[in-house]
Amino acid sequence: MQQKHVSRPSFSDEVSVEEQKIEQVTAEVTRTLNHAQNLLHLVTRSSSSSSTMENFRSNVVVAHVQLLQQLTSEFQRCQNEYLHKIQTRESSYQKYFEPFQNVGAACLPDFERGEATDELGEITMKELQVLEENTLFVKEREREISQISKSIGEINQLFRDLASFVIDQGAVLDRIDCNVEQSSIKTRAALTSIRSAEKYQRKSRKLIVIFVLFGLCVFLIFLMIFVKS
Repeated sequence: MQQKHVSRPSFSDEVSVEEQKIEQVTAEVTRTLNHAQNLLHLVTRSSSSSSTMENFRSNVVVAHVQLLQQLTSEFQRCQNEYLHKIQTRESSYQKYFEPFQNVGAACLPDFERGEATDELGEITMKELQVLEENTLFVKEREREISQISKSIGEINQLFRDLASFVIDQGAVLDRIDCNVEQSSIKTRAALTSIRSAEKYQRKSRKLIVIFVLFGLCVFLIFLMIFVKS
């Protein structure tokens, strides 16, 4: 739509309608990108009791942030190219209209000095029409460039917010990885303690069996002595 608009002359009602459509679509795309960013912030602020789910959620958020960054970067590039083409076209039109402006400025009468009004005859109706069209064209181009510049500014701010968002998510992932690593270390330590306790328990059972057998042997010895006597 932007390419089609730039390639057309700017003196028709159809072009004006196109400009309005471009502004509406640009505003809608900007709002959609901002809405997507807000949704990602909501997902980030949500908490989960499970470290696994927390890790999964952060990975999903980072992936979508990277995708949103790509879309924002592409939209930013399109807007910059469109602004450059509009400014280039305006510059070429200004070169065309400049001779008419000079003629009009030179031929305008000075009513305050009482100059004769017949000097108006030197300005043809065609030149007046061109001057009027040029004035309207310049005002329209200034408004359009201002609108595009505003859109680019909003996109740049969104891009900076996304970059900061990625850094924050990287810090969150680092903390999650650290917590997972600490949990793994604690789990290994607990497993070692359990194994040590199990070995100690087995040794204790062996000692109990040995003491029981020793007691039985002593009892049998005393019993044999008693029987013989």
